[in-house]
Amino acid sequence: MSGNECPVKGGRCQREMSKEEREFDRLIRLQISEELGHSREQITSIYLGS
Repeated sequence: MSGNECPVKGGRCQREMSKEEREFDRLIRLQISEELGHSREQITSIYLGS
């Protein structure tokens, strides 16, 4: 979705991202969470890492 690897697969974690990248990451995680039927972004950390 974002074009980046998730942290679990070797992608950068949130503390390595710029403010803009973190915001985009948050929006993508919210979208993934909704598509999986969850209402909280934190659920995506289980699937994607943080």
